Formats: sequence, structure tokens, C-alpha cells
Amino acid sequence: MWGAELVDADSRVYLLVEEEVGSERAVAIMAGGGQVVVDECGCGGYCGLDWLSDDRVSELRTVGRPRPRRTNKRGRTSGWLSEYIADSGQPVLLISGDVRWGR
Repeated sequence: MWGAELVDADSRVYLLVEEEVGSERAVAIMAGGGQVVVDECGCGGYCGLDWLSDDRVSELRTVGRPRPRRTNKRGRTSGWLSEYIADSGQPVLLISGDVRWGR
């Protein structure tokens, strides 16, 4: 999974608050205006990160809640949600790997 820091394209550093949060906390971060970042393959950012726009976050919220897939066929964690925090105090939700959305 991720390390203690997340760095954006402008070299701003976000500190890890919780390595793995549940769907309820993820929804609260999104509802509170927190930044949402996606690491689609869960590789730790080597393939790049997608920093979602406010419009995209609103779209996701209408679909339902995030549902991480806990394990893959080999029993390894394949999807998770992490909480980071910006210097400003704004929460940041990192969506990694296989996370599906629904009610």
C-alpha cells in the first residue's frame, strides 16, 4: 500500500492520516469538499495519479459509495481507500486499485 506521504504534481506534500478507511469515511471526505485522488491500478503512483475535479467527485457521489475489493484471486488486497491531509487541513481521499461504486 501507500507510504506516509502523497505528493502532487506541484510538489505539495500530503501526510497519511489513516492507511485504510471505510466507505462511510470516504463519503464524508467527499461530501466535505475533500480532494479525491485515484491510483487506478494500485501501483503506488508509478503509472500516475488522477486528481479528480469537483464535478467528477460530485458524479461519483451520485453513483453511491465506494466499495473496495478486499482481495484478489491470490488473496492479496486489491482495492483500498486511504485518508491523507493537506497543510491547509483539507482531507484527501486516495482511491487505490479495484474500487467499485454503488449503493
